Amino acid sequence: MRADGVAMDSEGIEPSSLRDKLKSTGAKLVFCTAAVQNPTTATMSMSRRREIISICKKAGALIVEDDIYGVVSGEELPALAAIDGDQVIHISSLSKCLKAATEMRKGDRSAPPSLTVHITNSEDVSLRTRADLPGRRR
Repeated sequence: MRADGVAMDSEGIEPSSLRDKLKSTGAKLVFCTAAVQNPTTATMSMSRRREIISICKKAGALIVEDDIYGVVSGEELPALAAIDGDQVIHISSLSKCLKAATEMRKGDRSAPPSLTVHITNSEDVSLRTRADLPGRRR
């Protein structure tokens, strides 16, 4: 897997840059943050959200929306997955928001039904195994 960037403006991903990148690379996965993108804090308007979904749909690319700050953004805009649940895998985590104060970690995801079984199988494997950390005793 290779990660490529696209140009951004005050609303996040620039549609023309995304369209060009998908066409030139043939990418089939787009990772984005629609609300409070880090580090720019850009938040996509409703029209931008619809346009990004439309571009990805035409290119046959799934979207993974990292909605980590959506719950604390103060915006009343729906997640991309709420606009098109068949095109978007939605992930969210409160761990960054709450970890410093409470050490609590919580996350969730939703995905198109055709991908749910594959994602669930991967989650089962990752939750039942652990990565060895350098310097950690067994």
